[in-house]
Amino acid sequence: MTKLPNSQPKLLPILIFLSLFSLHHSSATTLSIGVNFGTAANNLLPLSKVAHFVETQTIIDCIKILDANPDIRKAFANTNISVTFTVVNSDVPAIVELPAAKSWVANNILPFHPQTKIDLIAVGHEILATENDTLIDHLLPAMKALKSALDSANVTDIHVSTPHSLGILAKSEPPSSTGKPSHPS
Repeated sequence: MTKLPNSQPKLLPILIFLSLFSLHHSSATTLSIGVNFGTAANNLLPLSKVAHFVETQTIIDCIKILDANPDIRKAFANTNISVTFTVVNSDVPAIVELPAAKSWVANNILPFHPQTKIDLIAVGHEILATENDTLIDHLLPAMKALKSALDSANVTDIHVSTPHSLGILAKSEPPSSTGKPSHPS
């Protein structure tokens, strides 16, 4: 195991979860390594240094920002790092109407795109697992409104999706079983 320079341990709270992503929808699959990126920690390096480190010292080529932090968006501008922005759960009901979705896109996407390589807007965080009927009912309309807002702004290279935990899957044993999604104990 190689020893990390003194500045790198400060990055460890930021680089929370390492996962593989298949990003491109083509006949050839492109694999990328990505991380969830958050700032809920102390003694963090300046975001510009984090972005430079991720781009030049790691094989990470995509990040998911857990909120709509404009400082992170600016830090990853003009890098080769693909970025996913997350609409926090509490904002989902507000963006179901097209004017609100257009405003969200105008404030959170357009000032940073295309300088920041935004691939995806993740609407909410594991909303189906929350069992919050209000959030669940607003999820699809919010996704549709954001997609329409992007289209009306002529932004065609950013996709809209929503992340889920595997806990939303129903029991699969036996295959004929039905019922409520199972949650691991």
